[in-house]
Amino acid sequence: MTGSINITYVIYCLCIPALVYAGAVDIRTLEIPVRVNIYIALLGLINLFFNRGNYLSCILGAVSVSGLFLIIYFATKGRGIGGGDIKLMAAAGLLLGIGKILIAALAGAVLCAAVQLFFIKNKEKGRVFAFGPYLCIGIFIAMLFGLFAP
Repeated sequence: MTGSINITYVIYCLCIPALVYAGAVDIRTLEIPVRVNIYIALLGLINLFFNRGNYLSCILGAVSVSGLFLIIYFATKGRGIGGGDIKLMAAAGLLLGIGKILIAALAGAVLCAAVQLFFIKNKEKGRVFAFGPYLCIGIFIAMLFGLFAP
């Protein structure tokens, strides 16, 4: 990593407060505000403008995980995953690209599984939980991964 500031680093820094906000709101309300997803998508478009040549990766990032989540949404009639999670991963996929959004989804899912196993062990089976905070942490991990291993 060089000493220069890259526009992607700045955009990631602008995204972090939105992730914190989205996670906190999702914990309280089980909803991710649409404006957060729009903001993250706009950051993705700005990043894409400055980093031309990543179009295919960003488009694939926007549809890959969110497409899988959409299938889960319809298969479970909305009980398996929420619409906000789908939109969050589409926006973040546009920002991160295919490689990093897959890392984000995997990190979020593993973290979620570990925490939920704790709750199941403590006899809190069947409770509804927010998946968004785990996805937000996964997105943050993917951004860090992207900074140190582009």
